[in-house]
Amino acid sequence: MMLRNNVLANLAGRVWGLVSVYFFAPIYLHYLGPDAYGLVGFYSTLLGVIAFTDIGLTATLSREMARLSTVPGGESGKQNLLRTYEIIYLFLSIFIFLAVFTVSPWIARYWLKATVISVSDVTVALRWMGLAIALQMPAGLFLGGLMGLQMQVFSNMLQIVWGMFRGFGAVALLQFVSNDIVMFSVSQVACNLAYCLLARGYLWKSIKVTPNIARFDLQTLRSTWKYASGMALATLLSVVLTQEDKVILSKLESLSNFGYYSLAGSLAAIPLSLAGPIGSAFFPQLTSLHSLGKLDELKKIYHRGCQLISVAIFPLVVVIAFFSRPLIVAWTGSPEIASVAGTATTLLVIGQGLQAVTVMPYYTLLSFGKLRLNIALSIASIVIITPVLYFLILLRGMEGAGISWLLMNLATLPFYMYIMHRTILPGEFKIWLVLDFLRPLVPALLVAGACNFLLPSPVSRFDTIAFAGIAWLSATIASCLAIPDYRLKIFRFKRRPR
Repeated sequence: MMLRNNVLANLAGRVWGLVSVYFFAPIYLHYLGPDAYGLVGFYSTLLGVIAFTDIGLTATLSREMARLSTVPGGESGKQNLLRTYEIIYLFLSIFIFLAVFTVSPWIARYWLKATVISVSDVTVALRWMGLAIALQMPAGLFLGGLMGLQMQVFSNMLQIVWGMFRGFGAVALLQFVSNDIVMFSVSQVACNLAYCLLARGYLWKSIKVTPNIARFDLQTLRSTWKYASGMALATLLSVVLTQEDKVILSKLESLSNFGYYSLAGSLAAIPLSLAGPIGSAFFPQLTSLHSLGKLDELKKIYHRGCQLISVAIFPLVVVIAFFSRPLIVAWTGSPEIASVAGTATTLLVIGQGLQAVTVMPYYTLLSFGKLRLNIALSIASIVIITPVLYFLILLRGMEGAGISWLLMNLATLPFYMYIMHRTILPGEFKIWLVLDFLRPLVPALLVAGACNFLLPSPVSRFDTIAFAGIAWLSATIASCLAIPDYRLKIFRFKRRPR
């Protein structure tokens, strides 16, 4: 029951996050204009790049909170762990702000290509964004602790409230006060400060001790440094892999085109955005089962998670891939943006779908404390894809970035999945390939393709949403029917007496 509630809570939080992005993005674009919206996209990129300064603390805190919850008398360990990590994070946040404050003039003058906004305004906006990031990062640490305590319901309620406050507050500011990018950045600082303080307060309350009792503990660092350092390296490599396309594009393309690419990336991010909270909901239970040595039960939970992710993402991936251009028109109201970003969206969403498949294996590896596979594969991918990415962006612009992302995931997925299963779940690879991957994928692909071929061309926003919705629902039903457990549940529901 707790696992189901955690999955539903994480999905609700992420769905709201997606809804807020797709609701607010066209409004921001309308009030700010393409150049300033490109700067908002760069803020997201900057947040992603700076994520490496987390040095694995959030993942380690989540894992240790879950582990200590199974240990008698683990409360004192929790309080010292949290106090130690939050003190480290205080200095990290100060460093982040000072670093962004220092380099902002250089970024504004020599990196970004703004055509409407002045260099001085870009500099000031970037500095406020640096402060907003410095406040948002520790909030992520505290949420990681709550996730480890399996308090996903509250965590996601907090994220939903924060997202509403941040989004509607920014819209009100843009409409009634000023549509200036600097004022927009200031509003993000205020929202992130409140978010950070609330997350911290509730985490301390949840471990049932007062912060005054806790102390900075070097032994805590010694006992967790190996896992944290591995996570830090894995995070750094992940940042390079996921952000280098945006960093290169922000240098080579205008801010307005970079803003359009950010829109394409937002639409394509849906699969991974849904897979992430599912995996994080399963992670504490995977960690507990591994620590208790219950491998058979862990395998069952693992396959349940893989199947749930596949059913959730594959129908979305194929529908967005087939309907990318009309969906962008329905979303932004701009055929121009659709013509510029449509192909890139299709390429990116397929790549993101393949990436989302690895979420459950990734969390399972983390529960075993094994990080070498992720690190080795990430290093190999960076070495191979970086020159290809740069060349394709020079040759094809944002479409080149989409091609490189798709090629990388196509090349790495088979190796990653085979080696992962052989390492920690021997004998499970064929089960994953057939039951968790191919069975939900193939029906979704065939049904969505048939809908794309048979349905008439949309002539309005409503038509687009209706046709894409029909295709998604049909593909989802087809995926569910292809998995025995889901098919059995559907038939039982149909036969239930009224």
